Amino acid sequence: MSCGDGLLLATLLKEPAQVRLPTNSVERMACVALCKVTERRAVRYEIMKRVLDQEAVSHSPDVPLRQSHPAVTSFIQGTVYVFTGLLIVLALGAGGGLLLNDLASHVVVGLPHAPVSAAPLLLIGAASLGFQALTHPRPLELFKALLVSLAFILWGIDQMLPPGWLTTTVGDVVIVLYVIDLGWIMGSALRRHPAWKERCKPPSR
Repeated sequence: MSCGDGLLLATLLKEPAQVRLPTNSVERMACVALCKVTERRAVRYEIMKRVLDQEAVSHSPDVPLRQSHPAVTSFIQGTVYVFTGLLIVLALGAGGGLLLNDLASHVVVGLPHAPVSAAPLLLIGAASLGFQALTHPRPLELFKALLVSLAFILWGIDQMLPPGWLTTTVGDVVIVLYVIDLGWIMGSALRRHPAWKERCKPPSR
């Protein structure tokens, strides 16, 4: 084993180097120079290895990315939680105000009906979006919930649009979204029904 190879192996194994230097002065000087170059390479290798190991741990699939910044993640979740709860309370209050406006119109004076009826729809639709961000549902369930949220938001927008083609089209889109969502719910329930399972079971031989 040459002096350079011996020093590199000793550095990587973190053991003291035991290298025999040649007796010839020229070869001895060349070996010392080679050992210094090899030592610098070994140090660089060790630094790169530690950096790569740290990056592998930080990006490991076993460690969620959100755990790298727990304070920021906790703050965002808390903000979304408070915002969603506030929207729910406001939606309930707006719904109560809508009924109050219909039953006792003389109590609520000066408010047009369109924004009053749109407010609970928009608020509960936005609250549903925040709720999905907190619960992290499966992709299929998330898609279904987004359809419902979109239907409520579009319905609220439709309340404030003037009569015309756009208002009619938005209303029809809302109807289709509600039909899709209700049909999806009933189809999922029917697939879980015992009668459907018995019907889909292969015949026994």
